[in-house]
Amino acid sequence: KQPGVWMTSDSRHRCRTQLESPPIASHGTGEARYEAIVDFYEENFSGDFADPTTTSLFDLAGSLLDRRGFDLGCGHGHLAREMTRRGAKVVGVDLSGTLLELARSAEEREPLGIRHVQADVASEATLAGETFDLVVANFTLTDIDDLVGSVATIARLLEPGGVFVMS
Repeated sequence: KQPGVWMTSDSRHRCRTQLESPPIASHGTGEARYEAIVDFYEENFSGDFADPTTTSLFDLAGSLLDRRGFDLGCGHGHLAREMTRRGAKVVGVDLSGTLLELARSAEEREPLGIRHVQADVASEATLAGETFDLVVANFTLTDIDDLVGSVATIARLLEPGGVFVMS
């Protein structure tokens, strides 16, 4: 375990900071946590991109036409699919195998060319050798145990002059 300050969010989306040792997702505790809320993602985050947060996220990202995008914590692929429809070539990464199964099923039903990868976004091995001109983290960083490692991954994968957008 790595001691330090870390953030979590509760069911009302309020964040709180705790000074203690967080569970490390790469040791198996993180994936199980996400598997337990798959239904929540499907019921609450599918199909509507008119909410103020997502609208602002896309506004900040700018034109997605011909962009190479990385959807950090893509979950069931909801945002990655919309990014692709708006012109980006997208790679989505998530820790949850069950959420990625949903994303891959959607890709099979309506192929858009999205590549889904199961990986710990805090790992130096994640997407090694690849770069992107757009990185999007939509409500994910508050749920990632190793925030420092995740930000290091973003910095490593983002091309010079690229755009990082988060909510």
